[in-house]
Amino acid sequence: MVVRAFLPVCLIVGVLVLVGLCPTAAADQPQQLKAACERGAPAACNALGLLHMKGEGVKPDESRAAAMFRKACEVGDPNSCSNLGVLYAEGTGVPQDDVQAVVFSRKACDGGDARGCYNLGVMYAEGTGVQQDDVQASDFTRKACDAGNMKGCYNLAVMYASGTGVQQDEVQAADLYKTVCESGNARGCYNLAAMY
Repeated sequence: MVVRAFLPVCLIVGVLVLVGLCPTAAADQPQQLKAACERGAPAACNALGLLHMKGEGVKPDESRAAAMFRKACEVGDPNSCSNLGVLYAEGTGVPQDDVQAVVFSRKACDGGDARGCYNLGVMYAEGTGVQQDDVQASDFTRKACDAGNMKGCYNLAVMYASGTGVQQDEVQAADLYKTVCESGNARGCYNLAAMY
């Protein structure tokens, strides 16, 4: 029971080290994350996977990263599912498999991960791993945008401007381009200006 009480503390320390706010413990970071992961903390498994991808504090190992993401995804961590979907799409650490990329991106999106929704929208738009479907693409892209993913908002603006997967609506497109522009995206600013 005492170990479980300290598990959140270990996870917080691991995250602080990961973002560089606790550099003195950097050498212990992978071991701390591994211990937390083994005790069932999916965020620690995801963080450990990221370390293996970057080779920070551990030997770079894309296969190990994929295993860490899978472990966290299996217990419901949507960010890890999204990371695993990207690895399958790219063939990094796992065999390239567009269908598996869709499976894990969908799990991520269903769990509320905006990047998973964005990636799924792109896959439906391009017909990668799924049958091409503009309506599905717009639905997943809208979910990404609603969750704050600016790439999703930009793509949704393009869809509204062209009437792809949605009814054409230049007012909605302009509103989305404005949102994207205000986030610092130059393409959003350019497209907004081009509408006037």
